[in-house]
Amino acid sequence: AGGEHFTVDSYSEEFHIATLFHESFHAWQFSMMTAEGQEKMAHLMATVEDAEQIVTEEIDSVPKHRQSLQNELKYLYTAHRAKDREGLVAALAKALDEESARRERLSEAAVSAEKFYETVEGTARYVESKTYLALTDVESYRRAYLNEDAYSKGTEKYYRIGMMKALLLDRLALGWQKDFALPDDLSERLRAAM
Repeated sequence: AGGEHFTVDSYSEEFHIATLFHESFHAWQFSMMTAEGQEKMAHLMATVEDAEQIVTEEIDSVPKHRQSLQNELKYLYTAHRAKDREGLVAALAKALDEESARRERLSEAAVSAEKFYETVEGTARYVESKTYLALTDVESYRRAYLNEDAYSKGTEKYYRIGMMKALLLDRLALGWQKDFALPDDLSERLRAAM
């Protein structure tokens, strides 16, 4: 459920249960895809075979792309903290603009990797985080899942970006989960909900 998310010191029964929900969610995600969705997902998966290397070389090692991702995360967290819809939408618009501008400069493989990990792993991290919240308390949840300072190399950051987008959909499009299926795009959903 993400290489840098857990440490030996932080792993608990609650994290274990949340991780089981994360992994079980993947089975559900893939079982619910339509034939068209399976075809699109197969294409997406074929383009991200070396995702960790692509992200490390093309995004993490390029200062402007790394800064763009840090900005996007900052805006997503600002949107999450917003007290009203206006503040949420303003910060979210900045995050999505940052994402769009970055993706215009990236290769197709890097964009596919971002989309794949945000959607597949990000929504699973969302389920995991909601499970953890149900098992613990708000403060423990915030420490475990809403760490704004961390930037991780590789694909792990997309788990958080996708989770944050799903959390924002909770506020903008109540019930969005009912018809969400792979390979739907979280950013497109957010734009439609704004």
